[in-house]
Amino acid sequence: MQKFDLIVIGGGSGLDIATTAAFHNGLKVAIIEKDRLGGTCLNRGCIPSKLLIHSADVIETIKRANLFGINVKGFSIDFKKIISRVNEITDSESDNIKKSLMEIENPKLFAKECRFVGEKNIAFENKKERIDYDDDEIITAEKILIATGTRPNIPKIKGLEKSGFITSDEALRLKKT
Repeated sequence: MQKFDLIVIGGGSGLDIATTAAFHNGLKVAIIEKDRLGGTCLNRGCIPSKLLIHSADVIETIKRANLFGINVKGFSIDFKKIISRVNEITDSESDNIKKSLMEIENPKLFAKECRFVGEKNIAFENKKERIDYDDDEIITAEKILIATGTRPNIPKIKGLEKSGFITSDEALRLKKT
């Protein structure tokens, strides 16, 4: 069993606490994140939406260029390229965070799904029916912070499942218009 002073579950805002605890307070810290690092803001929120809005602003500027005495004769919009650019930027940032954490010992990154298997004991195993774990599969800490953020809440509306709805998770990674 690996012992830490602090375990942070969630690699979004939890990163700030984990790195502060490790770098400034000298605590031995574990970070657990099963998905992309950087949280909602980087991966499905603030940053990708602002990048998309910027592209829309550039399009609007081109459309209104004639107001400034600039004549633009035709242009086209490559939606797939816009989305690809946004994804490349956000994915690159997330990958850089992961790379940085993998290169250091503290805080230690566990890029896995986890679950509590006892009081202050966390295991990395996807088989939910399993109840016995070897000591080397478990980490523990006196303090555990759960900073897993949120996920979209799908309202229970009759027929919604068949409507083809999307959430913010899918909206910022659309493949077609």
